Amino acid sequence: MLLFNTGKGVTNGYCNNRSKGYIGDTAKQREIIDVKTSTEQAKLLNVIDAMTVLSVSRATLYRLMDRGELKPVLISKRRLITRREIDRFIRVLEERADAA
Repeated sequence: MLLFNTGKGVTNGYCNNRSKGYIGDTAKQREIIDVKTSTEQAKLLNVIDAMTVLSVSRATLYRLMDRGELKPVLISKRRLITRREIDRFIRVLEERADAA
């Protein structure tokens, strides 16, 4: 979720009582604050974040997990992938590419 700092408070940029459309005309007013935790800092990634980091589809990600190439951790019924596991998987891919 992106929020905009207007100097008068933080808004999501949709219409409100103060204006129509996006807030502000100056660069300072358009300063964007990313309120979502960066995927590079997160220790556990959900499926969508892992898909983004690896640039793969949902089907490909699940196929990698089902084959055992990418090992998720389970919390209840949720499959989460550790950042360390993603880094390991990328190293394996790089080693395969170097060997070829």
